[in-house]
Amino acid sequence: MAINKEWHEKNRMPKNATFEERVKWHKEHNKKCSCHPGFPKKLEEEMKKDTFFINKLLYNSNIFKLYCFMLFYATKTTSRYP
Repeated sequence: MAINKEWHEKNRMPKNATFEERVKWHKEHNKKCSCHPGFPKKLEEEMKKDTFFINKLLYNSNIFKLYCFMLFYATKTTSRYP
């Protein structure tokens, strides 16, 4: 559990941070410091509840984009059968 003191001094959590700011801060924190690995339980619970956040992650994934592309073009093709 080594603390990266230099990183902590340069990267303070914003006062009254929004949900997105907190997630972003903790992601960077996990990359740069190992004093508290993972996310706080309260934030983890919020991440699970927040469907907008989950959808945002999915939308930014290539798998989701490929799925939408295939779905769009599958509905555009015409069938020989009525």
